[in-house]
Amino acid sequence: YIGKKGKQVVEYLGITYAKAERWQAPVPVPASDKVYEAFKYGPCCLQNNELKFSPFKDFPQSEDCLTLNVIRPAKLPKDKKLPVLVNFHGGDFSYGGSASPLEDGANFVREQQDIIYVNFNYRLETLGFMDFSKVEGGEKYAQSGYLGILDQLLALKWIKQNIEAFGGDVNNITIFGESAGGGIVSILMTLDDAKGLFKRVIAQSGTLNLTSTLDDFKAKGQAKAFLNVVNAKNMDDLMKLTEKQIVDAMKQPSKVIGMEGISGVGFLNNMPL
Repeated sequence: YIGKKGKQVVEYLGITYAKAERWQAPVPVPASDKVYEAFKYGPCCLQNNELKFSPFKDFPQSEDCLTLNVIRPAKLPKDKKLPVLVNFHGGDFSYGGSASPLEDGANFVREQQDIIYVNFNYRLETLGFMDFSKVEGGEKYAQSGYLGILDQLLALKWIKQNIEAFGGDVNNITIFGESAGGGIVSILMTLDDAKGLFKRVIAQSGTLNLTSTLDDFKAKGQAKAFLNVVNAKNMDDLMKLTEKQIVDAMKQPSKVIGMEGISGVGFLNNMPL
């Protein structure tokens, strides 16, 4: 990867860490000997960008959003690897992304000069946390209620496997997040599949309580409400939706779609991990 080199930091932006079909588990990208120019952020996940909190009113959105960013000092020490900070963005499981100015770690690295900073996109709301397993034809989509978590696990695995090449210490990875991100990093402490992927956790304004009180019933109920909004009867109908139709459905003033409902966060009771 060729990064954007400044006087004090180098930014590697928009690195694809996984691919995923709609409402399917992510898969790692195949190994490659190609050279990539990592000069700009990847698109954020589809979301309601009309929310007053959204930082992405004019930023590209896509279902193909599983990218990460690595920011390191321009000069790396010769005698040691640097600690790694991995940021999980917040946003009620419904909005946000790694390109948000709130998540930009360049100034932090510029001032500290002894940190590797990583942040990434994961699937949100309808695409990442809504449980379609009980919809007609939903047998193939049993993992749909916690795809965002599977994305995050795969991002951490990519970091564990590759961050040393950027100057990072694979044995000194700290994950942290705010709000929904704080809830997520708390969840990861409980998952067997996350063992060994990080050393420390910082949960900011978010805990396991953000999700443990919202049950599996809610995630399935929101899926049913989503079908009503888009006039769909089964998974075949849902698979025919365009990205615009999905985003338009997120904008509907329904208490079970979007921020007011935090779609699909019953994943904690569903995950067979």
